[in-house]
Amino acid sequence: QLALERQGAKWTTKPTTLLIMGCGRFTSLSLVLVSSILFTALGAAITTLGAMALALPWARAIVPGWYSGVTLGVGIAILLFALFGYLSLCKKEKKCTLSVFMIFTLIVTVLSVASCVLLFRTEEALQYANRVSFVNLTNWELSAAKELRGGIERTWDVCDATVTPSATEPGEYELQCANPELDEVQDAVNAQCLQEDNVDVETGYYDCFVSGSWWPAPEGVDPNDVEAVLNTPKGIFCACYSEFNEQVENYFNIGKWVSLATSIFFGLVFLACCYLCCCSVSPQQRQQKEQQKAANMYLARP
Repeated sequence: QLALERQGAKWTTKPTTLLIMGCGRFTSLSLVLVSSILFTALGAAITTLGAMALALPWARAIVPGWYSGVTLGVGIAILLFALFGYLSLCKKEKKCTLSVFMIFTLIVTVLSVASCVLLFRTEEALQYANRVSFVNLTNWELSAAKELRGGIERTWDVCDATVTPSATEPGEYELQCANPELDEVQDAVNAQCLQEDNVDVETGYYDCFVSGSWWPAPEGVDPNDVEAVLNTPKGIFCACYSEFNEQVENYFNIGKWVSLATSIFFGLVFLACCYLCCCSVSPQQRQQKEQQKAANMYLARP
């Protein structure tokens, strides 16, 4: 509540109140500015990724076309909403543009919270699936494993992979990609899995391969024939699921904490927008109100 002191026909706000209001307004405007910059960077990055997914041959093979198009559209939309953030900082009458930016920020906050919960839950599901060798999965673990399966199958197809016994080390195998664009994937699988440990029926891949709870075993493949098994996408996954899961968890460890920080930040930005829309008064508006109150008081004098 503004405390006003009469000085003749002039009304002024107490310095402590001005200081509190000024700090609150400055902090809120700063949050809006920082979030607008972040939205600009995020929108540019997503737009670039969407365009690359549509343009690069290997990306078109792995990523569905509709997903790339949606990604491109989302990136452009984020850039447009970032523009509303900048306009709300520049315009004197900013409630309209700020309201649009506030609604978008609320949507981003809700999505960030949902993404955070999803990442934490999916990581737990994959850790459990890894402990049971991806056998007899149900519920959330089944859904997470099916998403992982889709990525493995697409990568296998684009790689055009074949697995052959190692010419130098008995019991070891070597993955070869006909597509040179996936040489890094080939080298990582060989170094971290196929050439790291001997692959045989006793290593645990057998139960994973024959379990059909989330990924039916390929027909006509003898699960006791290691080379035949490894020449299927499910076989290479079951032989290396711990390594695959470790790589996925590395991304989840980053993503889940970034998502949590993002949720908190944009929650604060939303509160700042609410403050600027509903509670904050600009210096010009404050001066006009004080002058009006002073004039009304002067006219009301007997």
